[in-house]
Amino acid sequence: PSGDGLVLKIARQAARFDLSAIESDVLKGLYESLIDPAQRHELGEYYTPDWLASWVVKEAVSDPLEQRVIDPACGSGTFLFQAIRHLSEAADKAGLGPADTITRAEEQIAGIDIHPVAVIFARATWLLALLPI
Repeated sequence: PSGDGLVLKIARQAARFDLSAIESDVLKGLYESLIDPAQRHELGEYYTPDWLASWVVKEAVSDPLEQRVIDPACGSGTFLFQAIRHLSEAADKAGLGPADTITRAEEQIAGIDIHPVAVIFARATWLLALLPI
């Protein structure tokens, strides 16, 4: 019933970001500001800093053009963002085009979350990660 107000709140918060220069999960802060802290605690949600997610992905994914990545509690998509960027860098080095990179990302990188708002944010973060570096 309060969906219109939520969408307006999201739009106001999102207007603060410069989406042309994205280097991390910029929607994480927005997601955290929209979800009640008590609800986040109840769901066991914890947030990984972007630098740590980047390090973990680079350590765990040694062959990003072949390995699959799934985040079973993706939240706003921090690990997904880093996995796609890692894949994109490898695709660029291999001389692969954008269409092939997108196809590989679709087939190899996925996330799951129980919170419907998190899923929406993770989908947006997944797409934003495909922007040129």
